[in-house]
Amino acid sequence: MKYLCLVYLEPDALETLPAERRRALFDEAAEHLARLGERDRLLVAESLQPAADALRLCRRGGRLRLEALVGTAPVQAFCLLEARDLNEAVLLASGLPQGRLGCIEVRPVGALSASPQPPERTAP
Repeated sequence: MKYLCLVYLEPDALETLPAERRRALFDEAAEHLARLGERDRLLVAESLQPAADALRLCRRGGRLRLEALVGTAPVQAFCLLEARDLNEAVLLASGLPQGRLGCIEVRPVGALSASPQPPERTAP
């Protein structure tokens, strides 16, 4: 099953780190993602541009409205994992070092054509 991991960081979380610590964090993240890829657990991983460069679109009553993302949760990156269940996905995502500076949301991905199903949970 696929799981989307959203990495939330405050906008200045990385900028306030000394350059050496920031580089070490990026290196650790790259190594963890490479290991996940070698095990066929990582499907894709990307960082996102700042929310100031994005727009939210809403279609209501036949009209399209565009909104700035001011005041929304700061998503810094995402990755898509393949895992047997939510517990394994959480374990895989827990190795991402950005979780030490912010938080990581792990969410099951469902097919658009399927009705929503609750995620499988196994005992830890």
